[in-house]
Amino acid sequence: MLCRLGLRRLELWLQELPGSQMSNILHSNNTAEWYTPAGIIERVRTTMAGITLDPCSNTLANRVVKASLFYNASDDGLSKTWVGKVYVNPPSKCGEPVPVPLNDHPYSHTKLVHPHCGGTRCRCKLPRRFMHHMFEQYYEGCVTHAVYLGYSLSQLKYLEDMHFDHNDVRICILRKRIKFWQPGEHSTSPTQDNFVLLLSNDLAVRTRFDEQFGEMGVLVQTL
Repeated sequence: MLCRLGLRRLELWLQELPGSQMSNILHSNNTAEWYTPAGIIERVRTTMAGITLDPCSNTLANRVVKASLFYNASDDGLSKTWVGKVYVNPPSKCGEPVPVPLNDHPYSHTKLVHPHCGGTRCRCKLPRRFMHHMFEQYYEGCVTHAVYLGYSLSQLKYLEDMHFDHNDVRICILRKRIKFWQPGEHSTSPTQDNFVLLLSNDLAVRTRFDEQFGEMGVLVQTL
């Protein structure tokens, strides 16, 4: 089933879903990176007929994603031109917090701050920036198709301040939360509901997205 909803109506509809989590956009522990399980990647790869670029990845994660090109945190994917078929699973923050002294005294207490923005809570808004960059690169003609994996339904609010052709956007609200994985740990799910967003004007790609993800949740097209 494909629902067609305006952005405001979509937000209200999401709030009415049983058990929907809209309040907190962060994962449920302190890590910045949650890796996508192989089952989701296979559906993404089938949808776009391959993955050219993963702009927020690393060598370990790319063993599953198998993108032709990937950028890690040191590469700063947001500063790059993206090309081809892009898969985006954005980091929740700019890195793990590190202890810094409160003053110059050798026995000073410390506080934990994030390495890039210097805040006790990350102020980088990386999920929003990665989504915006994805749309920008698509409408500049660099990206042919893109799939964005949202670990919180709150991230759909980012669409409200972007200009785009609504026919290019398909969203699947997943019925079950994704079991992300991390090196050396059991797969775990975030405390929020998840979604998958497709950005493409290709009818064949949109059809494959519906086939791959329609059975996993509710398909939505914005108006």
